[in-house]
Amino acid sequence: MATLYLNPEGILYPRMLTARTEDARTLSANVALFDAVLAGFPATRIVLHSWLVYDMGYRQAVGMLSPGVQERIIGATVPGNRLYPFRLSSKPTRREWLRADLKRRQPSYPVLLDTDPRQVLPILSEYSIIICECITTSLADDASVLCELLQETDCMSAEGLSPTSREARQEECSNFFGL
Repeated sequence: MATLYLNPEGILYPRMLTARTEDARTLSANVALFDAVLAGFPATRIVLHSWLVYDMGYRQAVGMLSPGVQERIIGATVPGNRLYPFRLSSKPTRREWLRADLKRRQPSYPVLLDTDPRQVLPILSEYSIIICECITTSLADDASVLCELLQETDCMSAEGLSPTSREARQEECSNFFGL
């Protein structure tokens, strides 16, 4: 069972409060595609890894996501805005939050989906998908890679099964997306 560390900003909801019509269409397509990927992996849990939890609060950040994603969320890498544990002079990084959360939760199969390559820890280098750091980015090109990673972690968590070959995963993900 995978634990997906998700930064939804710029992928599932806009980085800025106002989004252009074009950005809204991209985000809507991303939400549908992300929900479709998750439907294929019902055991996958999600941890929010976003500044919005810190700035807006946990409930509001979760509320911006689709109901299918909300059901999978088991927490966040940082407490909400009611529990500011940091001084303004020593503002933490999301990477520090991720490291601390991995240490605390100790997930068996962590996967990272983010827009910032600086968030990748060495332990997650093979299980990270970094999407272009644009204001709003399409998930279409990376959805099959996410499918591959989640499928690999499902295979690794099954008793006695080793991860499937990359070629087999690509073929199964292509079938999943009808490619």
